[in-house]
Amino acid sequence: MLLGSSWQRCRVYNTGNVLDAVSKTNAEMVAAAIRTIFAQPDAAHVVEQFEVIATKLGRSHPEVAGMLTGAREDLLAFSGLPAAHW
Repeated sequence: MLLGSSWQRCRVYNTGNVLDAVSKTNAEMVAAAIRTIFAQPDAAHVVEQFEVIATKLGRSHPEVAGMLTGAREDLLAFSGLPAAHW
């Protein structure tokens, strides 16, 4: 590992893993909700949206919320970089 490097979990693979845990009926809704996390203009909004989505999905899909919160640090690592690198 390179000193000072960061780790970013692939959001595509993570979303695929999450979608394996939901019914096909709910898959597009869950995927669309997760995509909103990464469509935010700055790091503060990314974190805020992550919390909103994890909470909302936790009501109907607690396993999904657990998967998201378990991967939170790795999924949101990109937000620590300058926005131009997102």
